[in-house]
Amino acid sequence: MSFNFFKKKVNFWQGLSKVVFRVSFILFLIIFIVEYLYPGFATNWFNPIWFLIISLISVIILVTKNYD
Repeated sequence: MSFNFFKKKVNFWQGLSKVVFRVSFILFLIIFIVEYLYPGFATNWFNPIWFLIISLISVIILVTKNYD
């Protein structure tokens, strides 16, 4: 009996793009919720829209890149 756990070829850049998208989007959602509950909590120090921009760029790269 053989198991094919490691036969799937995983692309490093595809995995990195998935991780960057998930982390940046979850951070944006958390900061957005906290900012909604406590106005000025995050926007007094930085702009949380940058997390959204990073997540959008990474998902665009993930979707449009042709992985073999």
